[in-house]
Formats: sequence, C-alpha cells, structure tokens
Amino acid sequence: MSIEAGHRAERDLELRCENCSNHIHVSEGDVIPKCPSCGSERYYQPKSGPGDAR
Repeated sequence: MSIEAGHRAERDLELRCENCSNHIHVSEGDVIPKCPSCGSERYYQPKSGPGDAR
C-alpha cells in the first residue's frame, strides 16, 4: 500500500521512496513531503525485521 506526499502522518513513520528507495522519517502530525532525493510523491513502509523493537 502506497503512502502519498501531502497527507498528515497519523503517527511517527519510517518511509522509503517507491522510486529511489530514499529513507525518511515523518513525525506524527507532520505533512509527508515529496522525496527530497527524486521528488516522488509515493512511499512505502518497510517491513520490520524480527529484531526490531516496535
């Protein structure tokens, strides 16, 4: 499921750009920006690994 730039984050998010795989962090309540590397407006949330504390 894609997450698009321009929406407000409902919680803290770690996102990766669907186009260039650039990683960004967005805090709860912040507007999700376009990718600072390539300008894409679409992101995905990477899956958490077994060692990730979330």
